[in-house]
Amino acid sequence: GSSDDFPPDGGEFTILSRDLLVPNRFIEEGIEAVDGYGAPEPARAEQLMERRRRGFYDLAGVTHYLRERGAPFADLTREATLVGGASLYASTTAMPRAFVVQRAVVVDDAAALAAIEEPSLGQPFRHTAFLADGAPREGAPCDSEVIRQPAGLSAAAYEVHSCSDGVLVMTDSYFPGWTATIDGVETPLHRADYAFRAIDVPQGTHQVKLEYWPRSFSWGLALSLLSMLALCLPVFRREPRGRRAP
Repeated sequence: GSSDDFPPDGGEFTILSRDLLVPNRFIEEGIEAVDGYGAPEPARAEQLMERRRRGFYDLAGVTHYLRERGAPFADLTREATLVGGASLYASTTAMPRAFVVQRAVVVDDAAALAAIEEPSLGQPFRHTAFLADGAPREGAPCDSEVIRQPAGLSAAAYEVHSCSDGVLVMTDSYFPGWTATIDGVETPLHRADYAFRAIDVPQGTHQVKLEYWPRSFSWGLALSLLSMLALCLPVFRREPRGRRAP
């Protein structure tokens, strides 16, 4: 949202918060929720949100904060004050919701959390992907561009202009059942920065797509088809009416 979404002369701020900022209302308001689009919420993303650390908010691309009792962080700029006492604050340190880095390390969850939450480390996730699996990578930082494309609720799509071989980090929750392709070719999907998604991307311009089709869907579909087939078999085996066997 922006300050234009919060008219200072009308509306209770709690109503505005419910209508504009609650992730479960993403369909009506076009909000991309970090934790996904409904229950169940991935555990790691939920833990990060509950801890309320600035590093997580910056990594997740949070550009605005709505708060009743002053700015949650000292560097935020007040953009609007709403009826009821809440104010809208803007941040200039939010990361894009998808970005490319040229360095990657494989670490445990404790180290990944520290990279996000420990202020003294200086937010290293801005230039390094902290992977739970995959391969480490060392490369010189350079400027890349990632453009998110419309894809629906069970998919995600990006046009990636990578300045060199690197790692595409997408701050949507990592969750079993997602598959990724680059220019139509399937590629491994990794968990990065404790709770998010990442894939290796080569230098150049590429089309990246993610789709949600867990094994449980496939098994359920197969079982349903088998059940329908079993129900239909007696019909096909029945003798035609009026015909006698020799």
